[in-house]
Amino acid sequence: MSMNIRRILSISSIAVLVASVLVAPTFAAGNPNCTEVDGDYIVTFSKGAVVANEIKNVNGRDVTPKFMYDEAVNGFAGFLTGAQVCNFKKRGNVLSVEADKEVSIQATQSAATWGLDRVDQIDLPLSTAYSYVSAGAGVDAYVIDTGILGTHTEFTRRMKSGYSAIGSSKNTTDCNGHGTHVAGTIGGTVYGVAKAVSLVPVRVLCCNGSGTNSGVIAGINWVIKNHTTNKAVANLSLGGGISSTLDAAINNLINDGVTVVVAAGNSATNACNSSPARVPGAITVAASASNDSIASFSNIGSCVDIIAPGVAITSAWYTSSTATNTISGTSMAAPHVAGAIARGLSGGFTVLGVSTKTISGYPLLYVDPTK
Repeated sequence: MSMNIRRILSISSIAVLVASVLVAPTFAAGNPNCTEVDGDYIVTFSKGAVVANEIKNVNGRDVTPKFMYDEAVNGFAGFLTGAQVCNFKKRGNVLSVEADKEVSIQATQSAATWGLDRVDQIDLPLSTAYSYVSAGAGVDAYVIDTGILGTHTEFTRRMKSGYSAIGSSKNTTDCNGHGTHVAGTIGGTVYGVAKAVSLVPVRVLCCNGSGTNSGVIAGINWVIKNHTTNKAVANLSLGGGISSTLDAAINNLINDGVTVVVAAGNSATNACNSSPARVPGAITVAASASNDSIASFSNIGSCVDIIAPGVAITSAWYTSSTATNTISGTSMAAPHVAGAIARGLSGGFTVLGVSTKTISGYPLLYVDPTK
């Protein structure tokens, strides 16, 4: 297990399903040495390359980008023909050409909450109370997810304007529920760990809970461009297959001074086999149950840094301004840690690395109730 409880105070998991982009295998015509297929790709360039120039007249036509990146990575995402893929792969200033992949959430219905009660004490039994002093004031929490229902009573006067990588009229409004639930655990008035944190919606997943690596990178790119001098934490309760481009974007977000918390994943397998859970600089969170056992669905492995409540977690929901829902996943565990980090950043104390309690060898999240 990684004891690199990375950076401090810093999508379940979400649980994350990965699927390749579904394209018909149309191979590059007229070039027998090129076996690439048409499809959606993410292309990154070395520093200094002007992306707008690089996408002009590529095999006889300009590339129309879906996203342009200048902070998370230097590059673009969009549809390419097989011949164009081969063209980019031959260029000396190209760092990577990666097929765009799908990321999505996974959560299940369950019964009542207990997570807040668990994080302010080291040992069981639960005390039926959650005590705190610092509440995350002055800290921005970027919720990179399905959006947030800004009219929910859990978030009154603490929502900031955000960004949507999803082309719809809903902007950053949540039409799935996952992002609102995550935000509620981070900083809801009733259900949140950090009840005074400012919440910033970054919508990168659709109403059905799915999205793409290119959209997630676009969200990260926006966060880096818009992150101020405020102390900040970003929560990504999402994931998918290994993506070196997404990993690079996460590292650049960390380098910008944002603590990054990610869900380990819900496949009961090695978290090191998925992105962004495998990023060493991010805080990767597995899920525990109320009896202090590791959740049956939780990913594990050396890439996991900490474990937090992730079974039967109640939080805000998207169907009305007072709605709640109880769901499970490493997606629900990660925001407990993100909220704890917001408290630590606000109060000037360390959250990670202080717990003396472990579950299956992983340190259990603990926040001193006197701080």
